[in-house]
Amino acid sequence: SYECLKLFAETRYPFVVSTKGKLVADPEYLALLARCNCVVQVSMVCSRYDKLEPGCPPYEERLRIVKALAEKVQRVVVRCQPYMPEVHKDVMQNIPRLAEAGAYGVVVEGMKFFKGKQGMVKVGGDHVYPLDTLRRDFEHIKAQAHRHGLKFYSGENRLRALGDDMCCCGTDGLEGFQPNEYNLCM
Repeated sequence: SYECLKLFAETRYPFVVSTKGKLVADPEYLALLARCNCVVQVSMVCSRYDKLEPGCPPYEERLRIVKALAEKVQRVVVRCQPYMPEVHKDVMQNIPRLAEAGAYGVVVEGMKFFKGKQGMVKVGGDHVYPLDTLRRDFEHIKAQAHRHGLKFYSGENRLRALGDDMCCCGTDGLEGFQPNEYNLCM
């Protein structure tokens, strides 16, 4: 990955990095990322997920990583994925902290299950939360994000138009980035 980043820094080729690891905040990597034309996405929903993600840095450490990255890269977008309504209050309480850490925006997408669970609906090959449940929560999260100066993106295909841009990766308006507009959402 380091060799690829060197090439991206030389060419200024636009790209998105999505991670929940801590290598991205290593000083050597930070210095290289600072020379790149990139958006870094950090996956982090809330500290209640720490027990679900063994081996990953805990939420609080990822918040420090966001702060370190925000000082070096064009944009940091926090991925609240997979979102579950049970953590709605936690997500809402963390949004001011994300803004304070320097995040540019948040992208939210609901949890998808392979097997059916009570209260879920089947969409394509996945079992997902009902649209009304996600719409209500996403609208609250979007309003909270905007109150704190953050962009809101919907990674949930059924609610993509609710986002501040139809492309959910946070590259909107950045030089060199061209989103794929040949998909069902667009």
